[in-house]
Amino acid sequence: MSKDTMNDTTSQALVAPSDIAEMAGVSRGAVSNWRKRADDFPEARGGNTAKPLFARDEVLVWLSSRGYSVKEDHGEARVWSTMNALRGAISPQTMGDLILVLACARKLSDESPTEHSPWDRVRDDVIHGGLDVLSRVARQEAQHDSRWSFLVEQPVEAVRADRYAVQEVVRAVSNIAPTGHALAAVSDYVLAKVARAQVRSGLDHGFVDSRVSEVLGNLAATNGGRVLYDPACGIGAALVAALDAGLHPDRIVGHEINEHARQQAEQRAYLRGVDIELIHGDVLTYDLDAQLRADIVIAEPPYGAQLPPSIHVSDPRWEFGMPTRRSSETTWIQHTVAHLAEQGRGFVVTPVGTLVRSSEKVVRTELVRRGCVEAIIGLPGKMLPHVAVNLAVWVLRAPSGEGRPNVLFIDASDVSDVEKRIGGWLPALGGADIDVPHQRVDVRDVLAADGNLSPARWIQVAGRNPGEVVDTYLGSWKNLNQTLDRISGTSASLHHFAGTHGARIVTVGDLIDQGLLEMRPGRVKSTDLSDELAHLYLTPTQIKNGQLPVVEDTATVPVDLRAELTEDGDVLVSTHGTVGAVVDDTGGGHLLGYGTYRLRSTDRGQLSPHYLALVLTGSWNNRFQTGTGIGRTDLRLLEIPLVSGDEQAHVRLADVAVALLTDEASALLAHAQSVREAMRDALRYNVTIPADE
Repeated sequence: MSKDTMNDTTSQALVAPSDIAEMAGVSRGAVSNWRKRADDFPEARGGNTAKPLFARDEVLVWLSSRGYSVKEDHGEARVWSTMNALRGAISPQTMGDLILVLACARKLSDESPTEHSPWDRVRDDVIHGGLDVLSRVARQEAQHDSRWSFLVEQPVEAVRADRYAVQEVVRAVSNIAPTGHALAAVSDYVLAKVARAQVRSGLDHGFVDSRVSEVLGNLAATNGGRVLYDPACGIGAALVAALDAGLHPDRIVGHEINEHARQQAEQRAYLRGVDIELIHGDVLTYDLDAQLRADIVIAEPPYGAQLPPSIHVSDPRWEFGMPTRRSSETTWIQHTVAHLAEQGRGFVVTPVGTLVRSSEKVVRTELVRRGCVEAIIGLPGKMLPHVAVNLAVWVLRAPSGEGRPNVLFIDASDVSDVEKRIGGWLPALGGADIDVPHQRVDVRDVLAADGNLSPARWIQVAGRNPGEVVDTYLGSWKNLNQTLDRISGTSASLHHFAGTHGARIVTVGDLIDQGLLEMRPGRVKSTDLSDELAHLYLTPTQIKNGQLPVVEDTATVPVDLRAELTEDGDVLVSTHGTVGAVVDDTGGGHLLGYGTYRLRSTDRGQLSPHYLALVLTGSWNNRFQTGTGIGRTDLRLLEIPLVSGDEQAHVRLADVAVALLTDEASALLAHAQSVREAMRDALRYNVTIPADE
């Protein structure tokens, strides 16, 4: 490839389908439809067939021709589109590092007292020297302005990246106004984008614009105070969220064990023009500022992390109980309490397990007894991207001589916009009422319950409407009797299955060698699929449960993936753990991943797909599972009792009848349980069931 050609391909600003949806303000499905149905939609200019990238300028022209106006921003969409050309060449983390150092260099240059702008030298020379140019400029500027020192060392991957692509990123940053918060907004946009590809780092050091950070920020801003402290600040996500929510403290302190995260927090603070005292260190091993007392302490410490072996059990911070090695959450809570001013408040987010685990019972009960636990707020699920663990906020106070009479429990598990509303619940701590399920519980009751702090344990369920109880009982009773009638009818279709003496035992491998079966292992990685193809991917669980969605259209499937698509009548097999098999009766069009297989009968008169799926899961095949934990099975070894086509059909009919009876029996159990619950509710809430019904 010539230099000119390289320049043409790597210097383009590229966007993914999800970026196009964001630009136009439409759903990703709409973009998928455009690609399928609009003959003039721009062709992909980068990426791969599974994750295509399109030239941003071509997309803008196309959107304009269709009457779509791209929403205005600070330049973040343009910067991100130029960074797409670096995908695959540098890691997501390096992309975040790159935008931060460029944004800081741009801002520092604007504040430079020198006649010639340092940024102009970077912009003009990066095409010749790559990102090393920024290192040289930073060294020169650091001689008279120490703030440039944190830009001397550049991300190694970014230094080695294609200089044409880096030049386009630099040009895009050049177009951002260095005043105000534009550079900060652009940097945060990129950090939020790349966070999806490095979830583990986000869990340890914070996601930009995460819902949890917004929760802590709004609580801090509503509370107010002169000193704000985050002992596990990561990249400063919660601290920045508090400032964005309107908090204006006189002093901000952040401690962080990871130096790289601390540096990113420092850069983000500089871009906002905020002075934050950011100190690198392990606060659990050594209290970095034992004299610090803050009006507000916010913390989202790493979830489920074990304590470092260097922790000192004699540390005065652990006055409520000895640290437990397996989990560090209550240690962070004790650290928070130790650094609260007399009237200060702490807000700490932990998994809900910390509220009830017996290993932390001593610490919980002592915190409650000393009046340190003011409230517990249960949060809804999915507060963090890709993380299903349920979380809760501890609202903490400094120890009180007389303790506190009660603990407020708030159940916000069903509040979809909890991060926007949670600040408004703080008045409830002083006795005001709120519009979410809550309960004030006497401290003595909490202590008697071994310090169980789960909101679900204490918030009473509202009484049921008598009409609802009657309707539930009558409806369930009707369904129960209808199911009994269907079971009676289904049982009539059952017939004696005599078995056979003429079955020939063959293996899947034998059938493949004889040409009766074709086997194709799944080769698709779900992470390689674009958003519009993700719904075609089948998991082993879906195969074992027989839950195959109907595929409407496969027109956008790339040519190199079409051979991977299933067809109607294929037998889909999962070999993770026990063998699961199901016939694709939906019309096909699914994609299979590793650990799953597609079996295709070449002569369905001799080998019925439904019969094959039935006998593959026979108990005799369990002995072929190997490995510890979740084992694997060699599909070719599985044994098939081969009988005639008529006998295969006979077995299938018998199995269908029994399967129907099984389904009806499950429904009968569900309706019977519903009747029992309604009966108990009628007793509890004094409801009379009409006799004539």
